[in-house]
Amino acid sequence: MIPKTIFVVATGARTVRKMKCQKEKVPEMDGYAGTILYADLSRGIVTKKPFLKELKQLYLGGRGIGVRLVSDLVPADTDPLSGKSVIVFATGPLTGSGVPLGARHQVVAKSPLNDTLCSSDSGAFFGHELKTAGFDAVVVSGKAKKPVYLWLSNGEAEIRDAGAYWGMTVNETTLGIQKDLGDPHIRIACIGPAGERLSRIACVMSDQFRAAGRGGLGAVMGAKNIKAVATRGDRKIGVAQPEKLKVINAGMRKKLSDGEVTSGGLADYGTPVLMNLINNNYILPTKNHQSAYFADAEKISGEEMAKTILVRKKPCYGCMIGCSRGTKVDGIEGEGPEYENAWAFGADCGIGDLTWVTRANYAANDLGLDAISTGVTIACAMELSEKGYLKEKIAFGDGAAMFDLVKKMGYREGIGDAMADGSYRFAEKLGHPELSMSVKKMELPAYDPRGSRVWGSRTQLVYGAATISTGT
Repeated sequence: MIPKTIFVVATGARTVRKMKCQKEKVPEMDGYAGTILYADLSRGIVTKKPFLKELKQLYLGGRGIGVRLVSDLVPADTDPLSGKSVIVFATGPLTGSGVPLGARHQVVAKSPLNDTLCSSDSGAFFGHELKTAGFDAVVVSGKAKKPVYLWLSNGEAEIRDAGAYWGMTVNETTLGIQKDLGDPHIRIACIGPAGERLSRIACVMSDQFRAAGRGGLGAVMGAKNIKAVATRGDRKIGVAQPEKLKVINAGMRKKLSDGEVTSGGLADYGTPVLMNLINNNYILPTKNHQSAYFADAEKISGEEMAKTILVRKKPCYGCMIGCSRGTKVDGIEGEGPEYENAWAFGADCGIGDLTWVTRANYAANDLGLDAISTGVTIACAMELSEKGYLKEKIAFGDGAAMFDLVKKMGYREGIGDAMADGSYRFAEKLGHPELSMSVKKMELPAYDPRGSRVWGSRTQLVYGAATISTGT
């Protein structure tokens, strides 16, 4: 029987959570490494603690345990960019298990963008490597006196100097740490210049091109002077009932291979296969949500990507779909853009040129910026300019100007300094916060809630109380 939890809300700013477990024996669960690592950067020490069985029962998955850890350790009135905040990297029992679509990991912290609890997730291989290195979750607290990174390998952990990597982009950091440690298979989650400069829309990038994008959690790392978490492991993850899991996996794989979307659309065209579908249903936000249909949607669609810039599929660990795209523009290979990134730099900015959209996507990833918030903030600036509220002339449809703004936001240069904290704060400074397409200061993603009851309800419920968000 699953233990009961009693929630006690204290007066004042702090929510206290007490757990009372029944006396019945908690069933054995596997799929876990069994250890949570605590890294105190202020004191420069790391501590390993067992992952309690009761917590496994109560908070299934990386998001559950990450939210529980942050809510227990961070009082509600804590400044997200102070040394009193924490940031958690968490995996779930399916991470690294080989279960189809089970490669996700979560990054959880109090958001500096909107001061709510934020859980942002990402795929690829970092979560699998964290688990096989012996850790289900990593809790980072305090603030280092100088730039550092965490090195995790087969149950061992240490805090290392990162001075050589501070100021580097995401790609430079990733390749630099791998080279210095002598292993190109080391998996790295890190921040770029945007996180170092405490941009409130900075993200945490892993495996170079994958983002735990929403909520500005890259700024939380930057405020703590932690540049990266690097991990490598070869430990086996136990399975409680391996034979039964094989049967379940076989059934899941058959459903995925038989599914029209999972074996066709997503596999052939990646997440941008949604572009034309969403547009044809008149729920594709265009020109800062001024309309819900983009005449040039086909030009930035998954079908167009497949014909022009696709190099190969880039599947996450154990995934048979491979919806992420390895692409090439200007002789540079990268990943994406995913659907929401292509929309943010495309339709929302009135740009139907896939080359400019991809350039902007590459730049946002390398600088460590949330592509959704970045594109929406640029679209907001375009409308502010269009209406005469902004002296700079930034026109919808201008791909070169859009690309230039991404770089300025990443380095906080010129107008990019104000824009690096998101569309709400930027528009509010100009006296027109109503032109920020956001809820609780977080930019809306690529689905117009006015045309979708389901999305409208989700927006109200999810964004109205706390931020539970996904990355690309």
